[in-house]
Parts: sequence; C-alpha cells; structure tokens
Amino acid sequence: MFVTRFVAGIVASLALLAACSEPAAPTTVPPSPAPSSEVTVEARDQATIQEQITPTLTPTPTQAARTVPPLSTLSPAQTPEILTPTPEIFWEYIGFIHAPIAFEQTLVQEPSCTAGSMLMPFFNYLNTNHAESPKKWYITACPGDPVKVYLPSKALLRTRSINVSGSGGTYNGDNILTDVKVYFEASTDITLFFMHLALLEDIKSQVDRSLSGYLVLEAGTHIGYLYAPDRERYSLDFGVEDKSIDPGLTIDDDHWWNIRVNPLDYFTQEVKQSILSAYQYSYQRLVDDGTIAFADLEDSRLDLNEDGRIWGVWFKDEFPNAFSSDSGHSGTAWSVINVVKTDDLTRETYWKILQQFPDSSGFFIEQARKNALGQSLYEGGPIGESRFFILSGDDTFGIARIVNRRDWEGSRTMYLKYEIIRHSESKVDDMLRIEAFITQDEAELNDFSDKAVRFRRTPCEQGATGCR
Repeated sequence: MFVTRFVAGIVASLALLAACSEPAAPTTVPPSPAPSSEVTVEARDQATIQEQITPTLTPTPTQAARTVPPLSTLSPAQTPEILTPTPEIFWEYIGFIHAPIAFEQTLVQEPSCTAGSMLMPFFNYLNTNHAESPKKWYITACPGDPVKVYLPSKALLRTRSINVSGSGGTYNGDNILTDVKVYFEASTDITLFFMHLALLEDIKSQVDRSLSGYLVLEAGTHIGYLYAPDRERYSLDFGVEDKSIDPGLTIDDDHWWNIRVNPLDYFTQEVKQSILSAYQYSYQRLVDDGTIAFADLEDSRLDLNEDGRIWGVWFKDEFPNAFSSDSGHSGTAWSVINVVKTDDLTRETYWKILQQFPDSSGFFIEQARKNALGQSLYEGGPIGESRFFILSGDDTFGIARIVNRRDWEGSRTMYLKYEIIRHSESKVDDMLRIEAFITQDEAELNDFSDKAVRFRRTPCEQGATGCR
C-alpha cells in the first residue's frame, strides 16, 4: 500500500506566533451577489497553489499515525476551543471510500424540475463557458429533500484552502456558508475539491480556531449540502487533482489543467460500482433520447490532443496566460477553442444525431462568454457550439464548415480554413492557424490573410506570469 505522509512541521510556539501575526479568517462573510453560473476562471491563484504543495517525505513504518480528531467524532462538549498542533500527520491512503453524495437520491428518479443529466461526466465539452473542458463532475439536484455532501476520503483541510463567495445562512437546521470553493488534501499528490458547496459553518470555524491551521477529517464526514438559495436547480462541482499524473498538456507540470483526473478512478471498487449502478437509470434515459454527446462516466482519457492534427484544445496565442483573470481576457470570445472528433463522442447516447448527420466530423466549441479581445475569429460573435464538417483536405490542413448546434437560436454557418504548424515532434509546440469565411469558395480561393488567428496548444507561454 502506498503510504502518504503529511507534515505540519511546526511547534506550538511558532504556531502561536503565526496566529498572532496573521488573524484567522472570519467565520462569517458579508453577503455578496450570487456569482453568475458563467464563471470561467476556476484555477486557484498560482501563488496559493505553491503555498499548498505539501512536501513528500519517506514515512517511518514503525511510527504511529497521529491525527486531529475528525469533527464527526467530537461532541460540542469535547470540541476544544483551540486544537493543539501535532508535529506530524500521516496515514495510509487507500482511495475514496465514500461517495460525495447519495447518488441514488438524485439519479434514480426522473428529475421533475428540469431535463438533462444530473451528473455530467469528466468529459463535458459542450459548455461554452469552459471550452477547454474543466474536467470535473457537475452534480445537480432539484429542490426537495436535502442532499448532503460527504468527504470521500480521509483528508487534511487547511484554513487557506477555503474560499467563501456566498454568505451565511441556515439550511436543514445547520448553519452554512454558501457558494464555497474548498480543497482537501487526501495525500501528498491527490487533492479533491468542491465548488459551489454549501459548507457547514462549523467546519470552517474549527479550522480557523486550530493553531496548526488545519484539521484532518475522516472519510464520510458530512461537510455540507448541495444547495444554493433561490435557485431552481442546485449545482455542485466535484473534482480531483493528482500531481503524480502528467499527460503533457502544459509546460508547467503542476498547472491545474494538466493534473485534473477522472474522479471515478479514485473510488474503491465497491463505491465505484455503486456510483455506476445509480447512474445506470440516467444513462439509459440518455440512450433512449439519443442526443447526448458525452455521457460515459468511465471515459478516463486525460488528453484528447492529437499530435500534428486539429483535434483537441487550443488557446489564443496572443494571450500569454489564457486563464489570467488579472489581464481581463479570461473567458473572452475565442480565447479557447476545442475541436472534438466524432470518434470521441459517446455513440450509444448520440446515435440519433449521428444518424441525422452521418458526414459529421465532430464538434467545434468556442469560448463564448465575453466580447472578443484582440483578433476576432469572425464577425458577429462566436457561435459557441457548432457541428464540424471537414469538406476538403484532412485534419492537418483543409476547409471545414461549422453550423450552429443550437437550432433554436437560428442557423449560422461559417467556413474555416485551417492548418497545423509543427515546430518539433512535440505536440506542446503545435500551432493552429485558422481563418473564417462566409462561403466555401472564398475559403478555398483565398490564402490566409492578416485576419487569421493563431492558437497554441498550452494555456501558458513559457515564463508567463501567474502560470506557476
């Protein structure tokens, strides 16, 4: 078994000095407007990422594990005002032994509040707010019986790993903080996170009171709810980052987009099977519908970029850091595009559309939230989700037609002239040059002009600010 070791590395006097010099975060926050569901920047501040990296040390097998008692085992009378820091924390990582929610509560019965999947898989490219593919689970639920959220694995929670965007309130008899982003360290490599969580206020309070600045919580601890006030459909994001994984998507190995992995792979076999069983009803409903392109929970490929070919994710080359909110371009039109080939679709649940469009080459997905900054790909704003048809050439150089997938918005068609520029055998330095035309004849008869837009493979240029 792989032994994982967390090191706090502080003595009580130093911890007390730190606590005095840096006030603990408040347990409540002032109300703020609910954030738009179209938030693109998910990456933690890069400096914060580095602060949260836990050193990996070789454990001493004979040394007994020491942990802070989990909240679930402490009664109010037993809960200390200030938890004494422990010099060392380590345990044997055995995987995720508890589901984040009781999926049979949200997946077995047909949802009445809205149509669509109540669990969106790891691959979910049809989201113009996240054309790069956020690579996480979107878990949704309708108002009704409270849906509790649980910690899947024994994990360490730090004060600085809790980011509250919402406000305080009460739900199901518990004091909560809404719209919380929180990261739990399950091992030196593996971090699991929740976004838009209604976190139990008591958990944040106890972490804040700890001299060490952390708590260790047991797997199965109730940490909050899938809940958002005044919304018809609640949404929770759940994801996993694994620093031992490197599919080569970025120059920086620890960049969040490079280390996100399929959550399903990290559950023990028993829990994994229970999730798949709960999902089967929803999956069969999607099979019967025949119009859902991505529905496979078990699809765990980390990299759909193909060397020297158009398939995969591309970032606008004029932006040094494609995800930089400080520069104001994160989420702008065409900052990210994603070209997904038909072979990467879930054919069982997309059979009806494939029959309707047998010559389809795939999808052309564009970031479509904000206005364009810099060079626009074409006039009129991005279509967003388009069906992609290669008309001539191949997937390295050619002409393609894109047609709006959202039929109810009115049909829009553009013709794209594209070519892949290779600088080496590495896919990391591939470039895509692409220009849009109104007609196919224009695309075929004209060479690339200064209206062509260049995209690169990685979100960050070498040495770009905020990428490490």
